[in-house]
Amino acid sequence: NRPELNRNAIITGLVHNMRHIPEPHTAYQGFLKLRPGHAMIVKGGRIQTIWRHYDPLAGQDAPTDATQLRALLEDAVACRMVADVPVA
Repeated sequence: NRPELNRNAIITGLVHNMRHIPEPHTAYQGFLKLRPGHAMIVKGGRIQTIWRHYDPLAGQDAPTDATQLRALLEDAVACRMVADVPVA
């Protein structure tokens, strides 16, 4: 039992050079994309649950101004700039 192709979504994808099919559509009829960062459990062909798998601000307050956001970004970049070998 194969799903039918979603011709309209595929045509839209071709317009975008097959880089993507805009959400929530997929290449198959009756199937929709999950939102970014979400996960789903399916049992017996039925959706059991959908949840946000990752919450980047869990346990933290969202930045309230540009200065605070800049400081968070600078810290995030700085901790990724550490190298265990010399960088040319």
